[in-house]
Amino acid sequence: MKFSRKNVNPLIGSEQQIKCVFNPHRSFPFKIKGHDCNIEYGLYLKPKKMNYWLSSKIVMMMLVTIIATMLPFWWLNSDASIEESLPTSKNILLKTTNTLGINKLNLSVPTPVEKVEKLDLPIPTTAGIKELDLSNPEFLPKLPSLPWLHITVKPGDTLSRIFARYRLNTKQLYKIIKLPKYAHKLRQLHINQELHVKQDINRNIEDIILILNKTNELHIYRIDKEFKGEIRRIGVHTERVFVRGIVENSLSEAAKKIGLSETMLSNLAEVFQWDIDFDRQVQPGDQFNVIYEQFRLEGDIEEGDILAAEFVNKGQVYQALRYTSHSGSTEYYTPTGDSLRKISILNAPVQYKRISSYFGDRKHPVLNRVHFHTGIDYAAPWGRPIVAAGEGTIKFLGRKGGYGKTIVLQHNTRLRTLYAHLWKFTEELKIGDEVAQGQIIGYVGQSGRATGPHLHYEILFDGEYQDPHLINSPISMPIPEKYQAYFFKKTQKLMTQLDTLKSLKPTKVAQDPRLQFTPTTAKLAQIVPVESALMQHSIPYSEK
Repeated sequence: MKFSRKNVNPLIGSEQQIKCVFNPHRSFPFKIKGHDCNIEYGLYLKPKKMNYWLSSKIVMMMLVTIIATMLPFWWLNSDASIEESLPTSKNILLKTTNTLGINKLNLSVPTPVEKVEKLDLPIPTTAGIKELDLSNPEFLPKLPSLPWLHITVKPGDTLSRIFARYRLNTKQLYKIIKLPKYAHKLRQLHINQELHVKQDINRNIEDIILILNKTNELHIYRIDKEFKGEIRRIGVHTERVFVRGIVENSLSEAAKKIGLSETMLSNLAEVFQWDIDFDRQVQPGDQFNVIYEQFRLEGDIEEGDILAAEFVNKGQVYQALRYTSHSGSTEYYTPTGDSLRKISILNAPVQYKRISSYFGDRKHPVLNRVHFHTGIDYAAPWGRPIVAAGEGTIKFLGRKGGYGKTIVLQHNTRLRTLYAHLWKFTEELKIGDEVAQGQIIGYVGQSGRATGPHLHYEILFDGEYQDPHLINSPISMPIPEKYQAYFFKKTQKLMTQLDTLKSLKPTKVAQDPRLQFTPTTAKLAQIVPVESALMQHSIPYSEK
């Protein structure tokens, strides 16, 4: 195609002449020198792209000019200038002025710093501090707890999954699920079961309440660093009651004066029944301290078990601590670990003519070989009555190999007696029956491996056979040696609370069992009602 020249450019309406070269073999759009062209329903020019680099450069130059113009004015009039923020002493800073009138710091010549005058501050004294006034106590609030978490168990939920979902303290979870009596209930959650969890501000578990059924709930709570549990009626609140009394005229009058019920007084006498005759030996001047549990339910109060007690009779101190052993039996013990409940056991539960075999090694008359004889054989006429050596429960009644007809009595979890070679048992006796000391349980015979009518009598204590002739009745059974350290650890807090009661006047105090019991809290409780803030707050001071 040839060059064309026109006076007016038909594309842009300009008289500028543009040289165009069209190649019919090339597709559109096409380019013209200095312009971008496209053909679509006619020929027109594409708008030329704007040079953004150039425009941004112009804007930047304008901004720099404005800042350079305004900076001196702002420097001279600003309230945040360096000069005004520093000390004005001439010995510290020397001011010079440049040609622009801007103040500068001249630090080239160091100058000595003036001595700072001593401030006349008041000497602290204790004149303005008020003495502790127990007549008008002030309470500091207990460390705040986080709101209760109210959780409904969903399908597939376990306690560990719930703890992970709500970001609860998993280290404490391991301690909680190891509680022997309640581990099964905590592991076997049911759909739609209600679980309530309370934490302190440090995310430590304080309480867990698991609804078991319509009437009962499992309450897990923390005391110091250990967790304990109880199954209680829904809505029941446990308190620990501290009582101290002094006998002036009679024990019942002293108990009534401080608000100790007749039932609790009877329980106290039962604890010390082996050591004190409360009908004859109590006299004026005797003292007693009692710690027991009580339960509140919808305004009703129900008394629980005595946890610790002390009775001073004629200057002699008797103390009792409630303790549940590893075997599951609950007894009262002295602080040294001796059981207060004494068991009276007969050395010979039958009227015998002679002892045919003693305790220890012997040659068996039937087997004709030497072996250890675990009891004593009392030779007696056929059919002579055999009585229970002590109060107990029948654990076995029937034939027992070479023993023949045998009865085994369980006196407590640690003490058993055995009666063998009987002719017959007392009628209507069966396993599980309770018998009294001296009650006839059978008759002398010759059943089993025996050469003549006699009673084979055994005493088994803590799994070891004892010589019936060496048993001193009544028997006081101490804590086994391997469990004594654990016993001392568990009862230490109760002993401390008993010692605290000794320093008080006759009183009765009820408080949350997790709060520390001190003389100060006891005195405050005498002023403020039990239902007051004493049960919900901690006391910010203590007496020395």
